[in-house]
Amino acid sequence: METRILAAGVMLAAGAFAQQVGSADTAFAQKAAQGGMAEVKLGQLAVRNGSSDQVKQFGQRMVDDHSKANDELMGLASQENLTLPMSLSA
Repeated sequence: METRILAAGVMLAAGAFAQQVGSADTAFAQKAAQGGMAEVKLGQLAVRNGSSDQVKQFGQRMVDDHSKANDELMGLASQENLTLPMSLSA
């Protein structure tokens, strides 16, 4: 009986916590995750296919900066129990 009460309390607390993050926040985080992954992929393309060192350097900066930002976003999303996409959408 005590286990059921404890489980119910945990579920209620989790639900209350999840309500603190609104649907607009969730939508923004999901779009930011998609955009960040796209920036990394585009940066990788610039590094691989760039015709000048400047383009390749810029591409690497995009990869580095957006990878770091993506990691930070994933950490925040995890703290807020948000599920973010793990791959680019079509």
